[in-house]
Amino acid sequence: MSTPMSELVAQLVKLNPEARASAINAFSGGLDAHLGLRFTWCDQDKVIATLTAQQEHTQVYGLVHGGVYCSMVEAVGSCGSAMRHLPSGRLPVGVKNQTEFRRGVRAGTILTATGIPSETTEDGSTWQVEITDPSGRLCASGRLTTRALPPGTPVGGKALRLPTSGS
Repeated sequence: MSTPMSELVAQLVKLNPEARASAINAFSGGLDAHLGLRFTWCDQDKVIATLTAQQEHTQVYGLVHGGVYCSMVEAVGSCGSAMRHLPSGRLPVGVKNQTEFRRGVRAGTILTATGIPSETTEDGSTWQVEITDPSGRLCASGRLTTRALPPGTPVGGKALRLPTSGS
């Protein structure tokens, strides 16, 4: 008998990377949804997501806030890590995010984050993410390291679990 987690993962794995990204967008919530991050490609070897910078994404000088770039690195690396580790029943969580800001941009700029794995083990993975503007210029780059934990591992005072619809 399969669990809701294994059913969801089995459904996601069957999809092509574009359809998988669309399904992830439909299921998205929290900070990714608040920022307007949209996945366009998601598999275990590459993840692509876009975000149109809004005025609310800027700091006092009118430049996109560094936290937006950090969030994009976290989301893209986490999605890729999930594609690598969920099929084995492990849940990835980010444990280290290093992001460098290379080029300032302003509201209205479409940012594209592309992530590829640089290291993968049974216990986690590290993803290298580059964030570019529409001209392909590098705006930020980062590395996200994740740990792949068994379901039920206490994190933040509660057992870690994959959300199901309505939770």
